[in-house]
Amino acid sequence: MVSNSRLSLEARTGWRFVVEKSRRVGAVVHLVEAAETAGLRGPKKRAKGDRADAWHLRELLMLGWVPESSIAPEHSLDLRARVRLRQTLSEQRSEWQQRIQATLYQARLPASAAS
Repeated sequence: MVSNSRLSLEARTGWRFVVEKSRRVGAVVHLVEAAETAGLRGPKKRAKGDRADAWHLRELLMLGWVPESSIAPEHSLDLRARVRLRQTLSEQRSEWQQRIQATLYQARLPASAAS
């Protein structure tokens, strides 16, 4: 186990995976509200980069000023993932149905042949 480790990260793609792995090794994870973090940075003077973001998050964490976003319980995260998957599969099904109907139309076959 890692003792006394703290981690802060923005809620971007893949954040859940990082949080789960970090918690398994004993780290305390702070999920940061990205918009509020940008506001704490102040006016933008140059192009923002990953290294500058990481430095800024580290500074906020050390000062205890991290604008945290809550991390939902595991069962809620799982349910959200299932709902998103169902939505994606439903959209893909509709797209494939439309492609098949268009192909049948181009081949001058009746649309009922797809049923």
